[in-house]
Amino acid sequence: MKLNIGTIIRDRRRAMDMTQEQLAERLGVTCQSVSRWENGMTYPDIEFLPLLADLFGITLDELMGHTKTAKEQRLAKLWEEYEAIDDDDLEAGFDHLARMREEYPNEWDAAHEMVRLAAWYNIRKDKLHALTMEVLENCADEEIRHDVTEIYLSTADEEAIDRPFLDKYTRVVDRFYLLEQRYFRREDWDRYEEVRQYVLTQQFHLLFGERLRRKYHAAVEDSVWAWQTGFGIINLLTGYRASDTGKLADIVDPTPDMWFDDKFWMGMRLSAALASSGRCEDALDVLEKTVTLVENTFTLPVGTLLTYRSPVLDCINGEILPQREMSNDSERWSVVCYKTIIGKNGVDSGANGVEWLYRNDEGYWSLVIHVLTERDGWEWFDPIREHPRYLACIDRMNALQETVST
Repeated sequence: MKLNIGTIIRDRRRAMDMTQEQLAERLGVTCQSVSRWENGMTYPDIEFLPLLADLFGITLDELMGHTKTAKEQRLAKLWEEYEAIDDDDLEAGFDHLARMREEYPNEWDAAHEMVRLAAWYNIRKDKLHALTMEVLENCADEEIRHDVTEIYLSTADEEAIDRPFLDKYTRVVDRFYLLEQRYFRREDWDRYEEVRQYVLTQQFHLLFGERLRRKYHAAVEDSVWAWQTGFGIINLLTGYRASDTGKLADIVDPTPDMWFDDKFWMGMRLSAALASSGRCEDALDVLEKTVTLVENTFTLPVGTLLTYRSPVLDCINGEILPQREMSNDSERWSVVCYKTIIGKNGVDSGANGVEWLYRNDEGYWSLVIHVLTERDGWEWFDPIREHPRYLACIDRMNALQETVST
């Protein structure tokens, strides 16, 4: 990029009503040196730049012609020239963008467009990897980074999409959505199916968390509807048919499977909401069925494989692993967990676990006990806390705790 420093020196000197001789004397150089600067024949030595900037009362960027307005005007002109290039001459467009970035290396919109041309139109495809890495390493614009990552995952050769790349340049929450698009576009249906199922399970888990309620602190009636509906959806997916006893608790399937977390939390929340609404018998029925689910799951032999029990999620299973304990300051964790295993093609979401935190000065209590005994956040249980059936559920969890800990 040609510097306009000579023109700026001349204009600033004249604005100060200063002759070339006077400026030369101030700087300790010859009048001919100043004349050559202003005529663009030479540039001032670097040692004179701070002196000139101070003398003229401007920044070094302004002295060098790098004002924001000048840059914006120049970039606008370059983009107009790019838009004027014939749509069929994509090579010329790519070359123009490359020249733009030689002049303005941090013009990431131009780099973004170059990635798009390389990926979707095979223009200088050999430049795709380097361009992508440059954007991901240096660009601060999250939207550009996200789109470049999506483009790259959709078009790059398979060997370029390795775990280090995913770990470094994709957020876990985005990774499988991006991979799903990649394998769909490449019609790699085996890998697509595995990733599709993982994405679907994440959507289901979000749905059964809070998405069914209109807002986080929903009314009791809305919460009862949300958790009942959640159980209904899971039962449709697994084919579970509730017993025909007329009890609301029949919607809680106590069968151990990969839906355990969802069924446990929905069971606890549904029971609490029912109790708060005055439906105490229904609340106790649901609570007892949920405790049965916990017992059935936590007494499974190590090595047991769990599935989602649904043909739409047949790539995913989990294995019951041995209990382990981890020390972390004053907290102690005891974990009975399963590891998620996705498909034969090795698309692995990492380890998921059913983790129970034991925090009690008098001993170690499972999360189930914490939910049943602590009032903080679980005030909806208050109407049934002293009921014999409620206390019996606590006894059952204490007994399970002893079994699990041995």
